[in-house]
Amino acid sequence: MQLKILSEKFYDTYKHCKEILKKENRPYACLTIELDGLLFAVPFRHHIRHPYAFHTIGDAGLDHTKTVIITNTIFYPMTNRP
Repeated sequence: MQLKILSEKFYDTYKHCKEILKKENRPYACLTIELDGLLFAVPFRHHIRHPYAFHTIGDAGLDHTKTVIITNTIFYPMTNRP
């Protein structure tokens, strides 16, 4: 497991997917987990109002409903959180 930020290339490629979290000038930190050969990126969020999350403090945590699968880490490189 690692903390990563998805690249702009990833967001540009999937900009038509409305469920992928993206805000201008605000990257989402994601927890990446490899399981059965697939790489999952689960974003950290504030103000989660549904039960499909791993809550940490208050209403913040990992939002499972916004998880994406990274199919090509070369084409969609991720950067470590500064």
